[in-house]
Amino acid sequence: MTAQERLLALLNSQITGKALRPSDVTFGTPTAIEPIEGRNTEVIIYGNGVSGYKGQHRLLYRRIDLATITHHPLSVVLPAGSRYSSYDVVDRLNVAFNLDLDHSDIQYEDTLGSGSYELKAVVGGLRWVGSGRVEITRVVESIQPPLTVTELGEFTY
Repeated sequence: MTAQERLLALLNSQITGKALRPSDVTFGTPTAIEPIEGRNTEVIIYGNGVSGYKGQHRLLYRRIDLATITHHPLSVVLPAGSRYSSYDVVDRLNVAFNLDLDHSDIQYEDTLGSGSYELKAVVGGLRWVGSGRVEITRVVESIQPPLTVTELGEFTY
């Protein structure tokens, strides 16, 4: 689920009437604000006239700094010798740590090495801000599978 879909689902759970779809609104750029009851971001949604909506509405909500989920060391293992991107790191973090990061939340960076990596939120992203450290370990995976043949059948000497 993208950040926009998640924010609309949250909004739809709080309103009465017809649920909003992503095609019904356009999101403005989120802006950091002084926290109001834990909410640190505002974004304006604009009605899409083609869908029959008009006007705008200010939403206040909380974006999360990536540093808060990486204050304990997070690490991923990637096979050596292959190209990997920040999206591959996101996929592995989601599986290993039961996170819910979406590719649309993270800056795309290609050809990652090993060691300490700075995972960065996209500028103007709806869900995440900032950055956080992830340790990447590259390992050489064996290309030789273990031998499982126990009989040679018709093969003789």
